[in-house]
Amino acid sequence: SDSERLEIRPPDGDFRFLGERDRWVVRLPTTVRLDVDLSLDAGAAVADLGDARVGAFEVQLNAGQATVNLRDVVEIDSIGAGLNAGSLGLYLPAVTTTGTIEANAGSVRICAPPGVALRVHTADSVLSSNDFDGAGLVQTGDVWETPGYDTAVTRIELEIQANAGSISLDPEEGCS
Repeated sequence: SDSERLEIRPPDGDFRFLGERDRWVVRLPTTVRLDVDLSLDAGAAVADLGDARVGAFEVQLNAGQATVNLRDVVEIDSIGAGLNAGSLGLYLPAVTTTGTIEANAGSVRICAPPGVALRVHTADSVLSSNDFDGAGLVQTGDVWETPGYDTAVTRIELEIQANAGSISLDPEEGCS
């Protein structure tokens, strides 16, 4: 680490396929704006950013599973997620932002806060699925949106691509 960067990873060669799991709790300052980049290979993570000020938030999962809670962030410029054979639960913030999600053989559960309007651009393959119509979004071409999106105070615009993946919006079981 230094004054501008913190990197956390297991020691080289410390891959525990059947051994004890590492548990890390990292508390980040909330008074400064941070970019967050979370990469996970064959593991599980829970990231709750609380009331952080975030520039870019990026998560990459390779055969991993993560729950990301952005509900209480004070500000966030962008959200990026990439999954390869992974599973992501994403709690969206209650502030205007944009994002990109790419799921390859993965599943994404997105939970939107009440009162936030969504616009979702999709580029799905034949082997992908979503439930946007059941979640109340209206489709026009490859774009799904909350009715009244253009006049909403808080808006989130997402680009989503799924290849052999599934995207769920506001699932009954939540996003954990």
